[in-house]
Amino acid sequence: MLQNALTIPGPAPPEAPPAAAPAGMPIPALGAGQLHEIHAGVEDWASALAFATTSAARDRPIMLLQSTRRRAGGPSVPYGEGWLQLGLAPSRLVLVRAPDDLALLQAALDAARCPQLAAVVLESWGDCARYDLTASRRLVLAAEKSALPVIMLRGDASPRSSAAHSRWAIRSQPSVALAGVTPGLPVIEAELLRHRGGTAGLCWQLQWNENDGCFREIPARPAFATPPIKSPAPLSGAVVSLAALRSGDAGAWQSAHNPAGNTAGTLCAGDTDGQCAAAGSDQPGQRAAGAEAGHDPGRCTGPLPGTADIAA
Repeated sequence: MLQNALTIPGPAPPEAPPAAAPAGMPIPALGAGQLHEIHAGVEDWASALAFATTSAARDRPIMLLQSTRRRAGGPSVPYGEGWLQLGLAPSRLVLVRAPDDLALLQAALDAARCPQLAAVVLESWGDCARYDLTASRRLVLAAEKSALPVIMLRGDASPRSSAAHSRWAIRSQPSVALAGVTPGLPVIEAELLRHRGGTAGLCWQLQWNENDGCFREIPARPAFATPPIKSPAPLSGAVVSLAALRSGDAGAWQSAHNPAGNTAGTLCAGDTDGQCAAAGSDQPGQRAAGAEAGHDPGRCTGPLPGTADIAA
Protein backbone atom coordinates (compact mmCIF):
# COMPACT_ATOMS: atom_id res chain seq x y z
CA MET A 1 0.00 0.00 0.00
CA LEU A 2 1.32 3.37 -1.01
CA GLN A 3 1.22 6.23 1.41
CA ASN A 4 1.51 9.85 0.43
CA ALA A 5 3.95 11.75 2.57
CA LEU A 6 2.63 15.12 3.62
CA THR A 7 5.16 17.87 4.02
CA ILE A 8 4.15 20.41 6.64
CA PRO A 9 5.95 23.70 6.07
CA GLY A 10 7.82 24.95 9.10
CA PRO A 11 7.97 28.51 10.35
CA ALA A 12 9.59 31.01 8.05
CA PRO A 13 13.18 31.84 8.96
CA PRO A 14 13.62 35.19 10.67
CA GLU A 15 14.59 38.07 8.44
CA ALA A 16 18.22 39.07 8.58
CA PRO A 17 18.81 42.51 10.08
CA PRO A 18 19.76 45.21 7.58
CA ALA A 19 23.45 45.70 7.00
CA ALA A 20 24.97 48.80 8.51
CA ALA A 21 26.37 51.27 6.04
CA PRO A 22 30.18 51.46 5.95
CA ALA A 23 31.68 54.14 8.14
CA GLY A 24 31.89 57.44 6.33
CA MET A 25 29.48 56.42 3.57
CA PRO A 26 27.15 59.39 2.94
CA ILE A 27 23.43 58.80 3.15
CA PRO A 28 21.58 59.40 -0.14
CA ALA A 29 19.61 62.63 -0.06
CA LEU A 30 15.95 63.05 -0.89
CA GLY A 31 16.80 64.72 -4.16
CA ALA A 32 14.72 67.35 -5.91
CA GLY A 33 12.78 66.39 -9.03
CA GLN A 34 12.25 62.87 -7.66
CA LEU A 35 9.62 60.78 -5.89
CA HIS A 36 10.58 59.18 -2.57
CA GLU A 37 8.65 56.75 -0.36
CA ILE A 38 9.03 56.54 3.41
CA HIS A 39 7.46 53.68 5.40
CA ALA A 40 6.89 54.00 9.14
CA GLY A 41 4.60 52.79 11.90
CA VAL A 42 2.40 54.84 14.17
CA GLU A 43 5.07 55.10 16.87
CA ASP A 44 7.68 56.24 14.32
CA TRP A 45 5.49 58.70 12.41
CA ALA A 46 6.97 61.86 13.89
CA SER A 47 10.50 60.66 13.11
CA ALA A 48 9.51 59.86 9.52
CA LEU A 49 7.90 63.28 9.06
CA ALA A 50 11.00 65.00 10.41
CA PHE A 51 13.22 62.95 8.10
CA ALA A 52 11.05 63.90 5.13
CA THR A 53 10.81 67.64 5.74
CA THR A 54 14.26 68.65 7.04
CA SER A 55 15.85 68.18 3.61
CA ALA A 56 13.52 70.73 2.00
CA ALA A 57 14.41 74.35 1.35
CA ARG A 58 13.69 76.74 4.23
CA ASP A 59 12.74 79.82 2.18
CA ARG A 60 9.64 78.40 0.48
CA PRO A 61 6.40 76.79 1.71
CA ILE A 62 6.03 73.07 2.31
CA MET A 63 2.71 71.50 1.35
CA LEU A 64 1.54 68.69 3.63
CA LEU A 65 -1.39 66.69 2.26
CA GLN A 66 -3.36 64.40 4.54
CA SER A 67 -6.24 62.03 4.03
CA THR A 68 -9.04 61.77 6.54
CA ARG A 69 -8.93 58.02 5.95
CA ARG A 70 -6.44 57.35 8.69
CA ARG A 71 -5.98 55.36 11.84
CA ALA A 72 -8.30 55.89 14.79
CA GLY A 73 -7.99 59.40 16.11
CA GLY A 74 -8.13 61.27 12.81
CA PRO A 75 -5.30 62.93 10.91
CA SER A 76 -2.23 64.16 12.71
CA VAL A 77 -2.08 67.79 13.73
CA PRO A 78 1.29 69.53 13.17
CA TYR A 79 2.62 71.28 16.28
CA GLY A 80 4.13 74.72 15.73
CA GLU A 81 6.80 74.42 18.43
CA GLY A 82 7.91 71.11 16.96
CA TRP A 83 8.28 72.65 13.52
CA LEU A 84 10.38 75.45 14.98
CA GLN A 85 12.71 72.93 16.59
CA LEU A 86 13.16 71.37 13.13
CA GLY A 87 14.16 74.77 11.79
CA LEU A 88 10.91 75.15 9.84
CA ALA A 89 8.64 78.17 10.17
CA PRO A 90 5.02 77.15 10.89
CA SER A 91 3.89 80.08 8.73
CA ARG A 92 5.40 78.32 5.69
CA LEU A 93 3.36 75.14 6.19
CA VAL A 94 0.42 74.66 3.83
CA LEU A 95 -1.93 71.98 5.19
CA VAL A 96 -4.40 70.23 2.86
CA ARG A 97 -6.86 67.53 3.93
CA ALA A 98 -8.51 65.34 1.32
CA PRO A 99 -11.66 63.25 1.87
CA ASP A 100 -10.24 60.09 0.23
CA ASP A 101 -7.15 58.64 -1.44
CA LEU A 102 -8.20 59.67 -4.95
CA ALA A 103 -8.57 63.32 -3.94
CA LEU A 104 -5.26 63.09 -2.05
CA LEU A 105 -3.34 61.92 -5.11
CA GLN A 106 -5.01 64.49 -7.37
CA ALA A 107 -4.15 67.34 -5.01
CA ALA A 108 -0.56 66.07 -4.75
CA LEU A 109 -0.27 65.99 -8.55
CA ASP A 110 -1.44 69.60 -8.80
CA ALA A 111 0.95 70.69 -6.03
CA ALA A 112 3.91 68.88 -7.63
CA ARG A 113 3.49 71.10 -10.69
CA CYS A 114 4.04 74.26 -8.62
CA PRO A 115 7.74 75.28 -8.59
CA GLN A 116 7.13 77.90 -5.87
CA LEU A 117 6.94 75.17 -3.22
CA ALA A 118 9.88 73.69 -1.33
CA ALA A 119 8.49 70.14 -1.15
CA VAL A 120 5.26 68.17 -1.41
CA VAL A 121 4.64 65.62 1.35
CA LEU A 122 1.74 63.15 1.29
CA GLU A 123 0.47 61.19 4.29
CA SER A 124 -1.32 57.93 3.48
CA TRP A 125 -2.39 55.09 5.74
CA GLY A 126 -3.20 51.51 4.97
CA ASP A 127 -3.29 49.92 1.54
CA CYS A 128 -4.04 53.06 -0.52
CA ALA A 129 -5.06 51.07 -3.60
CA ARG A 130 -5.16 54.23 -5.73
CA TYR A 131 -1.40 54.58 -5.36
CA ASP A 132 -0.11 52.24 -8.09
CA LEU A 133 2.58 52.29 -10.75
CA THR A 134 0.59 54.67 -12.97
CA ALA A 135 -0.13 57.17 -10.18
CA SER A 136 3.48 57.15 -9.01
CA ARG A 137 4.71 57.68 -12.58
CA ARG A 138 2.53 60.78 -12.90
CA LEU A 139 4.02 62.18 -9.70
CA VAL A 140 7.54 61.53 -11.00
CA LEU A 141 6.88 63.41 -14.24
CA ALA A 142 5.43 66.39 -12.38
CA ALA A 143 8.38 66.43 -9.92
CA GLU A 144 10.93 66.33 -12.73
CA LYS A 145 9.27 69.27 -14.48
CA SER A 146 9.08 71.51 -11.39
CA ALA A 147 12.34 70.24 -9.76
CA LEU A 148 10.53 69.54 -6.51
CA PRO A 149 11.00 66.62 -4.09
CA VAL A 150 7.73 64.70 -3.75
CA ILE A 151 7.67 62.48 -0.66
CA MET A 152 5.06 59.79 -0.03
CA LEU A 153 4.70 58.83 3.65
CA ARG A 154 3.11 55.40 3.96
CA GLY A 155 1.89 54.25 7.34
CA ASP A 156 1.16 50.60 8.15
CA ALA A 157 1.55 49.61 4.50
CA SER A 158 3.65 47.00 2.72
CA PRO A 159 6.00 48.15 -0.07
CA ARG A 160 4.65 47.76 -3.60
CA SER A 161 5.93 48.36 -7.12
CA SER A 162 6.16 52.05 -7.97
CA ALA A 163 8.24 54.53 -9.92
CA ALA A 164 9.82 56.02 -6.78
CA HIS A 165 13.53 56.78 -6.92
CA SER A 166 14.08 55.65 -3.33
CA ARG A 167 12.17 53.79 -0.64
CA TRP A 168 12.99 54.13 3.05
CA ALA A 169 11.95 52.61 6.36
CA ILE A 170 12.31 54.89 9.39
CA ARG A 171 12.42 53.61 12.97
CA SER A 172 12.98 55.52 16.19
CA GLN A 173 15.98 54.50 18.30
CA PRO A 174 17.18 55.18 21.86
CA SER A 175 19.17 58.37 22.16
CA VAL A 176 22.85 58.45 23.05
CA ALA A 177 23.34 59.80 26.57
CA LEU A 178 25.36 63.00 26.87
CA ALA A 179 27.96 63.82 29.51
CA GLY A 180 26.63 63.35 33.01
CA VAL A 181 24.20 60.65 31.82
CA THR A 182 21.72 63.27 30.59
CA PRO A 183 19.19 62.49 27.82
CA GLY A 184 20.68 62.85 24.37
CA LEU A 185 19.37 64.10 21.05
CA PRO A 186 16.77 62.18 18.97
CA VAL A 187 18.13 59.18 17.06
CA ILE A 188 16.53 57.32 14.15
CA GLU A 189 17.44 54.33 12.01
CA ALA A 190 17.05 54.96 8.28
CA GLU A 191 16.98 51.80 6.16
CA LEU A 192 17.29 52.20 2.40
CA LEU A 193 14.99 49.56 0.89
CA ARG A 194 15.26 50.64 -2.73
CA HIS A 195 17.50 53.08 -4.57
CA ARG A 196 17.29 53.49 -8.31
CA GLY A 197 20.80 53.45 -9.73
CA GLY A 198 22.42 52.93 -6.30
CA THR A 199 23.05 50.47 -3.50
CA ALA A 200 20.12 49.41 -1.33
CA GLY A 201 19.76 47.23 1.74
CA LEU A 202 21.83 49.48 4.01
CA CYS A 203 20.87 51.36 7.14
CA TRP A 204 22.23 54.40 8.94
CA GLN A 205 22.05 55.44 12.58
CA LEU A 206 21.28 59.15 12.47
CA GLN A 207 21.24 61.72 15.24
CA TRP A 208 19.54 65.10 15.18
CA ASN A 209 22.03 67.95 14.76
CA GLU A 210 20.74 71.17 16.28
CA ASN A 211 23.40 73.34 14.64
CA ASP A 212 22.73 72.16 11.08
CA GLY A 213 19.00 71.48 11.53
CA CYS A 214 19.14 68.00 10.03
CA PHE A 215 20.04 64.41 10.82
CA ARG A 216 23.70 63.42 10.81
CA GLU A 217 25.51 60.16 11.37
CA ILE A 218 26.20 59.49 15.04
CA PRO A 219 29.80 60.54 15.76
CA ALA A 220 32.14 58.07 17.37
CA ARG A 221 31.78 58.14 21.11
CA PRO A 222 35.03 59.20 22.87
CA ALA A 223 36.66 56.63 25.09
CA PHE A 224 36.71 58.09 28.59
CA ALA A 225 39.71 56.96 30.64
CA THR A 226 38.77 55.25 33.87
CA PRO A 227 40.51 56.98 36.81
CA PRO A 228 42.78 54.66 38.81
CA ILE A 229 41.37 53.35 42.05
CA LYS A 230 43.36 54.76 44.94
CA SER A 231 44.19 52.45 47.83
CA PRO A 232 42.72 53.53 51.18
CA ALA A 233 44.99 55.50 53.51
CA PRO A 234 46.83 53.33 56.08
CA LEU A 235 45.61 53.32 59.67
CA SER A 236 47.37 55.61 62.14
CA GLY A 237 48.42 52.75 64.42
CA ALA A 238 47.19 50.33 67.04
CA VAL A 239 43.86 51.16 68.64
CA VAL A 240 42.07 49.90 71.68
CA SER A 241 39.45 47.33 70.90
CA LEU A 242 35.83 48.24 71.53
CA ALA A 243 35.54 45.34 73.92
CA ALA A 244 38.07 46.93 76.27
CA LEU A 245 36.23 50.25 76.22
CA ARG A 246 32.86 48.64 76.88
CA SER A 247 34.25 46.67 79.85
CA GLY A 248 35.57 49.86 81.47
CA ASP A 249 39.26 48.88 81.25
CA ALA A 250 40.63 52.36 81.85
CA GLY A 251 44.18 51.05 82.12
CA ALA A 252 44.07 49.75 78.56
CA TRP A 253 42.69 53.05 77.34
CA GLN A 254 45.40 54.99 79.21
CA SER A 255 48.24 52.78 78.00
CA ALA A 256 47.09 53.24 74.40
CA HIS A 257 46.69 57.02 74.60
CA ASN A 258 49.46 57.86 77.11
CA PRO A 259 52.27 55.32 76.77
CA ALA A 260 54.82 57.65 78.47
CA GLY A 261 52.93 57.50 81.76
CA ASN A 262 52.23 61.21 81.88
CA THR A 263 49.15 61.74 84.02
CA ALA A 264 48.51 65.34 83.05
CA GLY A 265 45.31 65.73 81.07
CA THR A 266 44.42 62.02 81.24
CA LEU A 267 41.92 59.95 83.10
CA CYS A 268 43.51 58.76 86.39
CA ALA A 269 42.65 55.32 87.61
CA GLY A 270 41.08 55.43 91.05
CA ASP A 271 40.31 59.15 90.91
CA THR A 272 36.91 59.04 92.61
CA ASP A 273 36.41 62.77 92.27
CA GLY A 274 36.64 62.59 88.49
CA GLN A 275 39.61 64.97 88.56
CA CYS A 276 42.99 64.44 86.93
CA ALA A 277 46.30 65.27 88.50
CA ALA A 278 47.63 68.59 87.28
CA ALA A 279 51.09 69.09 85.93
CA GLY A 280 53.71 69.06 88.67
CA SER A 281 51.64 66.97 91.14
CA ASP A 282 53.39 63.96 92.67
CA GLN A 283 50.35 62.12 93.98
CA PRO A 284 47.70 60.65 91.69
CA GLY A 285 44.32 62.11 92.41
CA GLN A 286 45.80 65.14 94.23
CA ARG A 287 44.85 68.54 92.96
CA ALA A 288 47.57 71.06 92.27
CA ALA A 289 47.94 73.98 94.59
CA GLY A 290 45.58 76.75 93.59
CA ALA A 291 43.07 79.23 94.83
CA GLU A 292 40.27 76.83 95.46
CA ALA A 293 38.63 73.72 94.18
CA GLY A 294 37.80 74.04 90.51
CA HIS A 295 40.79 76.21 89.66
CA ASP A 296 42.23 75.22 86.27
CA PRO A 297 45.55 76.91 85.59
CA GLY A 298 45.67 75.59 82.03
CA ARG A 299 42.39 77.23 80.98
CA CYS A 300 41.86 80.46 82.95
CA THR A 301 43.93 82.90 85.03
CA GLY A 302 41.66 83.50 87.99
CA PRO A 303 39.72 81.41 90.51
CA LEU A 304 36.36 80.01 89.65
CA PRO A 305 33.39 80.83 91.91
CA GLY A 306 32.86 78.36 94.68
CA THR A 307 29.68 76.48 95.46
CA ALA A 308 28.68 78.90 98.21
CA ASP A 309 29.07 81.87 95.91
CA ILE A 310 26.90 80.28 93.26
CA ALA A 311 24.25 79.32 95.82
CA ALA A 312 24.20 82.89 97.19
